[in-house]
Amino acid sequence: MSFSNNHFKPLPYADQIQISKSILSFITIETYSILILRALFSIYHSHLMHHRRVLHLTVLTGE
Repeated sequence: MSFSNNHFKPLPYADQIQISKSILSFITIETYSILILRALFSIYHSHLMHHRRVLHLTVLTGE
């Protein structure tokens, strides 16, 4: 996507870099935290389901 200079006054180059860096770091932090939370939740959930299955089997077989 390219914007022509008619749409907005271009910021100084250093400011553009700074803004894009902060946006990128914010996005990556958000994305990473979401990914980590999802991964932890899926691990926890599969762990829980595994234990439930084990308990269920133990109850059924009476071991």
